[in-house]
Amino acid sequence: MKNRVLLFLKKVGSECFEKVVVVSHKGPLRAILSEFYKTNFVSGECDSSSENIYLLEVRDGKIMDVKVIE
Repeated sequence: MKNRVLLFLKKVGSECFEKVVVVSHKGPLRAILSEFYKTNFVSGECDSSSENIYLLEVRDGKIMDVKVIE
């Protein structure tokens, strides 16, 4: 079974705000989010002025798939 984590990112000015909604993940979230940022944002910041919603599918502490929800 895949675990799912919803991640909301919104950039306001130069600040990036995140909100994590745990759908069915058990385990350390910071490691998952760190991996997500390294893989998806070279600068480590969100780059859009709009809100971005990502569905992360996680297995054994690794991100298996990232879906962008419009």
